[in-house]
Amino acid sequence: MTKNLIVEINQDIGEKSDKIQSVLSEKNFCIIRGAIDPKIVKNGIKKVKKYIEKNDDNPVTGESPSAVRDYFMKLSLGEARHSGKKIDKKFNIVRPRFKRVIYSPLFKQDIFKLDEVFIRFAKIRNFLMGVDPEYALREDKTNKMWTASRIHQFPSGGGFMSSHVDTVAPSIIKKDSIGKGFFQPILIMSQKGKDFESGGGFAKIDGKNVIYEDFTEIGDIAIYNSFTEHGCFDIDTHKPFFQRSGNGRFSGLCTLYKILN
Repeated sequence: MTKNLIVEINQDIGEKSDKIQSVLSEKNFCIIRGAIDPKIVKNGIKKVKKYIEKNDDNPVTGESPSAVRDYFMKLSLGEARHSGKKIDKKFNIVRPRFKRVIYSPLFKQDIFKLDEVFIRFAKIRNFLMGVDPEYALREDKTNKMWTASRIHQFPSGGGFMSSHVDTVAPSIIKKDSIGKGFFQPILIMSQKGKDFESGGGFAKIDGKNVIYEDFTEIGDIAIYNSFTEHGCFDIDTHKPFFQRSGNGRFSGLCTLYKILN
């Protein structure tokens, strides 16, 4: 199964467009390899870890919409009932999780030296959606969209995300009729077996939960759509959790967010 999920490219995603779309149509999941330089990712994560060690986390809730458009870090804990969404047993709207979120805004200080990666990453998202490569890299004045480039840390000691399908971003994109619809790329920013030992990102493929990080590499991009159930199995529960530690699993996202103020 794993070989059928991976599409290797040589920088130009357009050359393998048909293959990528074919895998996504059949499996609702695909992995792109060769688009992102793993060395830049590794060096960036070293800086992210130092940032975690030296800075405090913000509260789980209460930040302003503008706060996350700058460098911003918080732990995301609990069932997420604070989102105000009703419980939906089918899609598990109440989504238990234990992770850290670090927003890394584009075109600012670039303190992690990851702008190059996230811009390339967001352009791949835009390609999949069938919109202009530069779409929402900076604030889009028409649809009021922006790219929320951010890093998720699932800490050693039990970081996890329950199985779910994305609902908020797909509904916004559908409502505003943006491109071909919702695609969420996830950048692999850590290596199972080296950075963490157990658990990892998973997706439901052909009715089975597949831990894709059993066979991915740093720099790979896992892609799913609005039909894909996914999450993260518990990271290294045999180890203690230390709040100011950068140990664990890292992934990157470049989701389209709506400007609220």
